[in-house]
Amino acid sequence: NHHIPPLWISLTIHDNRPTKLRSDEALEVACQTIIREANSLDLPLEAIGVNCSAPSAISIAVPILAKIVVGTKIKVCAYGNCFRTTTSEWMNSLDEDSKGQEESCTKDEIKETDYDGEGYLTPDAYAKYASKFVESGATVIGGCCGSRPKHMYAVVAALRNVFG
Repeated sequence: NHHIPPLWISLTIHDNRPTKLRSDEALEVACQTIIREANSLDLPLEAIGVNCSAPSAISIAVPILAKIVVGTKIKVCAYGNCFRTTTSEWMNSLDEDSKGQEESCTKDEIKETDYDGEGYLTPDAYAKYASKFVESGATVIGGCCGSRPKHMYAVVAALRNVFG
């Protein structure tokens, strides 16, 4: 008698096209398919989310996920990156033959003062995004690439102020 552990599935999205996975599938369709398959196989899917993407992209994706899980017990996860270079730029830099560098929506939304001297999003700036994630339906918040304990401390403090 094998116990299947709870499943928490997280996907990464394009920084400049947050309704698409990096593999170009539609986020909404992919998540609907995962939920349907988990249900049909009687798998304990507890959470679905987005990670390893720009916080501004995640802010757009979270409401999509929140809408999909309405009427279920599935949690919505959001784990944003905290470094200046977007994941897309970093991935493109790994491939010298890469064409069509992506522009990130973060460059338009995040102010220069939201970064520290090392090129990381400040803890307060990330906490503001995390608050937006929660307001949009996320129930599990974390950090991905570039996040540090100080980012999570700021998130806890910000959410404590919102929820008391």
